[in-house]
Amino acid sequence: MFENILTNERLLKNIQRILLYAAVIFIAIYALFPFYWAFATSFKTESEMFESATYLPRNPTLKNYEYVFRDSTFINSLRNSAIVSSSTAALALVVGSFAAYALGRLRFKGRVILLYVVLSMTMFPAISILSGLYTIVRELGFFGTPLSLIATYPVFILPFTVWVLTSFFRGLPAEIEQA
Repeated sequence: MFENILTNERLLKNIQRILLYAAVIFIAIYALFPFYWAFATSFKTESEMFESATYLPRNPTLKNYEYVFRDSTFINSLRNSAIVSSSTAALALVVGSFAAYALGRLRFKGRVILLYVVLSMTMFPAISILSGLYTIVRELGFFGTPLSLIATYPVFILPFTVWVLTSFFRGLPAEIEQA
């Protein structure tokens, strides 16, 4: 009887494991399929894109990639995106690391409250401060330049950066700091 219970428990665990793996596989396929579809469609001809859906292109072509990479507008946009994103990340890390170090390592009155204020800033929708940012950027003469993006994106990123880096600085051993 006891062996029968163990066999049933083992069978139940195996069924649960199989169902878990099936769910993970289903979710992975569901999440990754749009990326596959976009990639496969990029190899289709223009007429094939508007015909009935197929999972694989019938006549694969690289003309779409040739068209995109010959267009200087795309290359300039790609370069601008790389400049803006790397500059924004660097600026957010530099400014955020100073604030996070102070919040994570130094002991002062109101530190915990200040940390929660920083965290609460992530709850405000970005749209709520856009009109103010627009006015500032326009008055400074940055409007329509990559500098306007580099200057404003950290406003949205800094609260999260400070929150994550504060945990990082708390986790560092004090010996590393003193070395």
